[in-house]
Amino acid sequence: MPNRTRSVRIRRLDDGRAETTDDQVPAEHTLRIYLDDTFIIALSCSDSALEALAVGHLRSADHISPDATVRVFLDPGEDTTVASVVHTAQDTHAAGSPPAPVRSTTLYADTIYENMKRLTRDSSLFHATGAAHCTGFFRGTKAHIIHDDIARHNTVDRVIGQAHLERIDLSAGMVGTTGRVSSEIAARCAAAGVTVLVSRGAPTHLAVQIARRENMTLLGFARGRRFNCYTHCHRIQSHP
Repeated sequence: MPNRTRSVRIRRLDDGRAETTDDQVPAEHTLRIYLDDTFIIALSCSDSALEALAVGHLRSADHISPDATVRVFLDPGEDTTVASVVHTAQDTHAAGSPPAPVRSTTLYADTIYENMKRLTRDSSLFHATGAAHCTGFFRGTKAHIIHDDIARHNTVDRVIGQAHLERIDLSAGMVGTTGRVSSEIAARCAAAGVTVLVSRGAPTHLAVQIARRENMTLLGFARGRRFNCYTHCHRIQSHP
């Protein structure tokens, strides 16, 4: 299990009382991604679920198609991991291809409240450092995928990547995230077939436009027992 935190010496001031103590900060790791022997990008990330991150980033950047079958080879180092992604098939009729998106998900408000509570509750990196974002995919109140990272884009890509590798249909539930929803996040999720995207933060105007155009339900400020619905609110029911 990689050590995703580092201990640093700090000086803490608390209501006029000063003390010297140790604190945990997130470690930054570098993931160098190659696709079929071609270098694509070097990402700054947390050292976990790197296979899913590599595939998810390639999906989000449109380097591989939704029906692509790939294998990932990791060469780990202390501060840098090389991920070599290799196409093994690309056939829309091949066995194991993802099903057509459902796009008819209905969710109850209580289900959304419970799922959003789980995001930070299940993140060891967030609890250790307070400096992590989380994204998860839920069917009902069951968490099928949850990932955390120092960058919110990476958490979304990890969920997309794991779903691609395991042939999970992201239209059949909700994706929840702790970070604000920019146009890049909205576009990533829409391209991956997400039906309902829920965030603890705010969406940008362009993100709302993308969600409206792509028939994706977008919720923001989902904290405690409240949220704002920005697009396609017919999928959200107040009570069973």
